[in-house]
Amino acid sequence: MKNPRCFAFLMLILVLSSCAVSKKKYNPAHKFGRDVLEQDYDLMSKILQDKHPSLYWYTSKDSMNLYFSRYRTLIKDSMTEPEFTWTVLAPLVNKIHCGHTSIEPSTIYERWLDDTKLITFPYNMKVWNDTMVVTTPVGGNVFPLKRGTIIQSINGVRASAITSVMMDRLPMDGYAANGALLYISSNFPELHRAVFGISEKYKIVYQNESGQWKDTSLSAYFPDSDSTIRKQLKTTVVKKKKPGRHEMYRTMDIDSTGRFAYMKLNTFSEGRLRRFFRKSFNKLDAQQTPNLIVDLRYNGGGAVLLSTLFTRYLTRKPFRVADSAYTAIKSLAPYTSQYEYGMTRNLGLLLMASKKKDGLRHVKVYETKFYKPKKRHHFEGKLHLIVSGPTFSAATLVANALRGQEHVTLIGEETGGGAYGNSGISIPMVYLPNTRIRLRMPLFRLVQYHHQESEKGHGIIPDIIIPTSHEAIINGYDKKLKVVKDIISKEKK
Repeated sequence: MKNPRCFAFLMLILVLSSCAVSKKKYNPAHKFGRDVLEQDYDLMSKILQDKHPSLYWYTSKDSMNLYFSRYRTLIKDSMTEPEFTWTVLAPLVNKIHCGHTSIEPSTIYERWLDDTKLITFPYNMKVWNDTMVVTTPVGGNVFPLKRGTIIQSINGVRASAITSVMMDRLPMDGYAANGALLYISSNFPELHRAVFGISEKYKIVYQNESGQWKDTSLSAYFPDSDSTIRKQLKTTVVKKKKPGRHEMYRTMDIDSTGRFAYMKLNTFSEGRLRRFFRKSFNKLDAQQTPNLIVDLRYNGGGAVLLSTLFTRYLTRKPFRVADSAYTAIKSLAPYTSQYEYGMTRNLGLLLMASKKKDGLRHVKVYETKFYKPKKRHHFEGKLHLIVSGPTFSAATLVANALRGQEHVTLIGEETGGGAYGNSGISIPMVYLPNTRIRLRMPLFRLVQYHHQESEKGHGIIPDIIIPTSHEAIINGYDKKLKVVKDIISKEKK
């Protein structure tokens, strides 16, 4: 073709057409045969055994071998991708007790989920211990159960059993279950659909305002009716100002009294954080703010360099990132082709880590370099650090480096990230060749700076523990933040 622009345009049309056709033909009910499922399962098992840095950290080799054998027997003659994921793969990966090791759907199935309206359980729920309560209806729907209603069972399955079955399919660091509980609370309708299937009607046993157990039957949430519901609610809903481009990742406000600032950090990866840290701590320094509340409750981690930089603005002691950070492998071979950007990951392993006398490949900069407190615009007041189950990975590194210092108070609930350590640093995706299901798996083991052997398997425990409050759920306020503000207020008096 003489005109290159016409040729490029034609090729673009062909690509888009093929994508549309493949998307249209995708069938989530497609059944994979036992032979191809076993091939994917066996390959994943070999990769875990050969490349995972902490496969036997919390579960012995003998026990893991039993799990590998047990879950292989659950593969049926034919299974859909969701069945294979939630019945076989996810429960197996849960037994590793590594928060960075998880099963992700194939990309084509994930796109299908994003673009498809599925009927689902009609309520969002908050779960903790053996308790399950209603928070909000899905899609703005209006149903008879009020916020804070205690649920005893759904379709004959007790609330505690529902939570237990879901927990058995979610990753966690060691036995720090709080992160998985918060994940269930944030994704209950989707998880219930994935694990227990779809029902058009749900039989609910709940506690009424008089403390009596009652039962009711509720219809599933049908997205097709969502537009009608939204029109009905439109006159009563107050439009909220849309957050700025980076505000979903981080915000900071100084109270009108000047007594404290509230900084919320939801990640250490996005939001132009270097600039945000520089401007925020410059402002705190200029106004001599005596108290800073840092909210890391929903910070799942991110770039270690950025979490380290943030810690330097707050710490009064030099610190290292880790006592040890290492891997036993020098490359991803012979499975390089199964990894996303496998060759690039191999180069990263070569450049990032070097072999020591113990035969392991260590990330020296994390183990040996001491980071000193920032001199310019360092925060000199009292720090109130709020943590919870979703506080994970790099956010746990921050909490670990700061805890125990005289000016720091940790408040909230046990972190989901391990106090002793975790596996991470580099976390590529592995693609299973037949189903295209993805295994997210770390390559390095990191043991926390000043780690304590007694904390192995647990998250970081706050100085002031504030558990989930049923009363706060009913009345819709933030109990943890309220407690912190009350502490600051009392100190002022």
